[in-house]
Amino acid sequence: MRFHLPATAAIIIALCVGGQTAQQPSDLPLSVAVAPFAVRDAKSGKLASTVAVVLGLREPAPAEPVTDRLDVMVRAFAQNGDPRGETTQQATVSIPAGRDEEVTVEILSELRLKPGLYTLRLSVSSARLSKAGRINADVEVPDFTSAPVSLSGVLLESNPGLLAAPIDALTAITPIVPTTLRDFTMTHRAIAFLTVYQGGRGAVTPVTMKARIQDSANRTVAESTSMLVAAQFGGPRAADYQYQLPLTHLAPGPHLLRLEATRGTASARRDIRFTLR
Repeated sequence: MRFHLPATAAIIIALCVGGQTAQQPSDLPLSVAVAPFAVRDAKSGKLASTVAVVLGLREPAPAEPVTDRLDVMVRAFAQNGDPRGETTQQATVSIPAGRDEEVTVEILSELRLKPGLYTLRLSVSSARLSKAGRINADVEVPDFTSAPVSLSGVLLESNPGLLAAPIDALTAITPIVPTTLRDFTMTHRAIAFLTVYQGGRGAVTPVTMKARIQDSANRTVAESTSMLVAAQFGGPRAADYQYQLPLTHLAPGPHLLRLEATRGTASARRDIRFTLR
């Protein structure tokens, strides 16, 4: 969920398994979306878990086109406070002149982590503004290799979207360009993306996918069911799933998207909130 706060506060969005959020004092208004996935490790060939990170930064819109250099650091800590990994990302973003007061720039990165519970501490500095900001998010990284069926976190793509860089930072994880944007209008085209995993060593089997949207009164206002056949699950025993939000058929207001996968008697579910203006 997106919360609008004063410029001296942080904004937090966490799209993760059992995630919790924490706001930190910040000179820059920030938003973040995080989602755990599993990928094939290039060196070992084994399945490794990783977290996709989208960090959004709101800047004053320039009167003339400008360039901003953004330096991002993502650090992961175990529940006892021990460091478990970090990654840095630097991006140079061309910001066009705009009629709005603010522009949002999103930096994409990923951090390899073993299954477990983590607190992510994210920081960013803007060369253009000579300011820095920080924000925290908790994330649970599942063991995708053991459960009969499990789901990655959910990522959203929007068209039109926000400025994003590096544009190809997450291509090994997802074919979409994810965003922290959660407020849409009927002119947007929004897609939810996740990956379905089948753990164990037995034969892969079909998985039933159900997408359900509920309004603020918990009424189901849209529903869709589809099947991922066994042939769609590749070498990592994984299959991608996308669902386009039917924005033109929804009433304005807050909504909950629930994505559920069922394989035999096993099931897994992910929820994500959005708002239609």
